[in-house]
Amino acid sequence: MVSTRSLLRSLLSAMNNALLTSIVFSLAASPAVAFAQGTTLSIDPVYAGGDATFHIDSGTPKSWLFMCYSMSGPGPTTLPRGLVLDLSIPIKQLAPFQLDGVGAGQLGPIPVPASIGIGTQVWFQGVEVILNWNLIAIATNMVPIIVEQMPGPPPPPRPDMVHIQGGTFDMGDSANVGFSDELPVHSVTLDSFYMDAYEVTNQKYSDYLNSAYAQGTVTVSGTSVYQVGGSGNEICYLSSGLSWNGSSFVIDAGKANHPAVYMTRYGACHYANWQSREDSLTPCYDQTTWACDFLADGYRLPTEAEWEYATRGGAYTP
Repeated sequence: MVSTRSLLRSLLSAMNNALLTSIVFSLAASPAVAFAQGTTLSIDPVYAGGDATFHIDSGTPKSWLFMCYSMSGPGPTTLPRGLVLDLSIPIKQLAPFQLDGVGAGQLGPIPVPASIGIGTQVWFQGVEVILNWNLIAIATNMVPIIVEQMPGPPPPPRPDMVHIQGGTFDMGDSANVGFSDELPVHSVTLDSFYMDAYEVTNQKYSDYLNSAYAQGTVTVSGTSVYQVGGSGNEICYLSSGLSWNGSSFVIDAGKANHPAVYMTRYGACHYANWQSREDSLTPCYDQTTWACDFLADGYRLPTEAEWEYATRGGAYTP
């Protein structure tokens, strides 16, 4: 019995092309689609140093797809058995893959070889192989790709925030000098995020408190500040730089840039919501249940994993 792969290899044997098992380049967000009748190929945007992902739609269920490519330009090139590809020789292949029960499939993500640099142009075309009584080979549309520079992180919401590149690290007490709830050490993977470069200062926190007091959302009792409405929790304890003079919150001389202290978790969440609204972002915290909406674009407290990762400087281990 002759395998499907062997049959397609015979189509390309005249050009003496070896079957490749590594790919040429990369992907990103939304697919760049070139449409054609029948089986269609689309490729995610391509960035040097990234990964590549190929998508097939409207194919024949359970058929095999061979991804061909040329770095020499578009064709046409007529292969043995009369199959015409819109690629010029030499034509190479990636590893074949089988389409699913509705004629769709995905190849990748596959790492881009380091030798493929920015500005490299590659032309891709799939060959769908259907093995019934006879071998049927159908070419997809051809998709040209230009390898681009990997985009950098988006600009920070505020200039005093720093970008923490995502990655994987060993979270927990690797030195075995902490508490039992810091064990066992385990691997955690985080997406990239932004974090304030410095602690919230007395100046910033007093700005929030005075704004909240003017809006009637906090009240003062002695040296404590409480939320009005919602859960009614204590916001902060006035000490070490902040005080109440009977009509507003004031900062002790020389302590405007000192870190704000003695705030509760609720006070920190209140501040994050206030800063979000100041910057026209959607607040993350429900101020009654204190649930955090991680999909909102506002500010929030870092998770335990994010905090540990950031304080290590993104290091895999301490």
